[in-house]
Amino acid sequence: MERKGITMIVAAASLFLFVSGLAYAQDKTTAKEVQTSSAPAPADNSEDVQWLWGEVVAVNASNKEIRVKYVDYETDTEKEVSMFVDDKTTYENIKSLDEIKPQDGVTIDYLVNAEGKNIAQTVSLEKTEELESSEEDSIKDNLKKDEGQPDVKKEAVPVSLPSSESSSKTAE
Repeated sequence: MERKGITMIVAAASLFLFVSGLAYAQDKTTAKEVQTSSAPAPADNSEDVQWLWGEVVAVNASNKEIRVKYVDYETDTEKEVSMFVDDKTTYENIKSLDEIKPQDGVTIDYLVNAEGKNIAQTVSLEKTEELESSEEDSIKDNLKKDEGQPDVKKEAVPVSLPSSESSSKTAE
């Protein structure tokens, strides 16, 4: 009788381990499939809006495509991605795709459609370098204006201060 009970326990434990191993293997396969999937998950609503900041590598106006180089902070590597504009895309600091050039800094809010394409909702051109260069131009212009002016010598003018006696009298 004891032998039959031990056999049942061993059989149940073996069955449990076998089923657990299958379940673990199935979960591991699913994780691999997710990691090797090349297409991002499609966006169904505006809650899935993503953003990207990077440098423009190329612009293809006929395909309505902007190629952007950016840093992937999760892997700490530099990557490139294509962003596509459509009639719904809005622009900040520019009026159209035609004004974007390679080496421009851009920030793009985008959605990934059902086909895995990155569709830009907003494209914002960074204007920092232009502002710095316009400030430098302004300084250079001011220096040029000063160059044409005659040198004016300023002389020190003596100023008489009240003596300590008179100030002590007024304090009393």
